[in-house]
Amino acid sequence: MNLEPLITVRQSERLCIDDAGTVWRLQQSAYAVEAGLIGRNDFPPLRESVDDLLATHESFLLAYCDNSLAGALSYTINEMGCLICRLIVAPECFRRGIGRRMLHNLMVKIDPALPCRVVTAQANIPAITLYQSFGFQPGSAFSSRECVDLVQLTRRAHFAA
Repeated sequence: MNLEPLITVRQSERLCIDDAGTVWRLQQSAYAVEAGLIGRNDFPPLRESVDDLLATHESFLLAYCDNSLAGALSYTINEMGCLICRLIVAPECFRRGIGRRMLHNLMVKIDPALPCRVVTAQANIPAITLYQSFGFQPGSAFSSRECVDLVQLTRRAHFAA
């Protein structure tokens, strides 16, 4: 008998007010854990509001586990490629493959001829390890205005032979 919870992923081009509130609550708990992981009390993503989420032009993949929001991945796509803007998982759902499922769904959705980029904290080893498992390579390291040490990871375009 399989006791693993059912994980479903839903695409949302724009967040409605209800989804934005739910994503915001998830984001607060997930980014609080990341803030602790990287040793920051004042972590910039924790300042984002529901209104900020409603105003974004990002597309979202929303992962549900037992009908509750368990993860969210947002991204933009343009002629330059794909940019992953956030990948968050509810702390109580860590290590259940939810981040991996959302990232997989995005990778099969986007044109392989487009590169894909993401920026994360250098100290966020679990995130870096996840991205590397999908072929992302660490690139430039830099500090944000808020003095958070960041790294950009890029998955190169794959062209058909």
